[in-house]
Amino acid sequence: MNLARNIGVRVPDTSLFQIGPHEIYLVERFDRRILPERVARVHQEDFCQALGIMADKKYQVKGGPGFDRCRSLIDEHLAHQSLEIRSEWVGVLAFNFIIGNHDAHGKNFSIMHGREIEMAPYYDLLSTMTYDDLERHFAMSIGKTFRYDRIGANSLNEFAKDMKFRPVKVAEILDTIIRRVDREAPGLFSDHEQKYGPARIYFKLERVLSENLKRLAKMRDEIC
Repeated sequence: MNLARNIGVRVPDTSLFQIGPHEIYLVERFDRRILPERVARVHQEDFCQALGIMADKKYQVKGGPGFDRCRSLIDEHLAHQSLEIRSEWVGVLAFNFIIGNHDAHGKNFSIMHGREIEMAPYYDLLSTMTYDDLERHFAMSIGKTFRYDRIGANSLNEFAKDMKFRPVKVAEILDTIIRRVDREAPGLFSDHEQKYGPARIYFKLERVLSENLKRLAKMRDEIC
């Protein structure tokens, strides 16, 4: 989440705390507004709720939304920001691919109903790929495949159609995210290790990022 923030992705503030023997991961509530005399709840709907899909069907293979249905929802309810949000989604897809987040499903994206309808910050950006016992299938298909090892330039060309972008536009956004992650990640790992102490996860994350950056850069160059 810190890396996402550093490269310009809209995310809530997050912190790590040690309370006795427990490590606590704290995420700031973005569905609350602090008023002079009270804290007001801001209504939000995740994309499954907005589409009338039950939580147990949040994965696309079980009936949950894919990128094309999510884009249709954005175009319908967030038309005033559609281009901006669709661009953000391409960037978040690129970021999730780079960090190895295979669990970005329909309940990880939300619409906020505040003073106006808007896209919520992006949350639950984590690396499932660093855990060897978790399968390497994306929650939403990229093009026509869910499998990490089968995703290539053709998959991204199909994804571009789902998001109603020309492939060259997708390639431009991928290039921006690749360059930013490559620039920001080393210093962030160092800062975290100094702040929170050494951990094996840093080595695994660095390896995942290195491999996926190279792979995504190759696909970027091959997009039609």
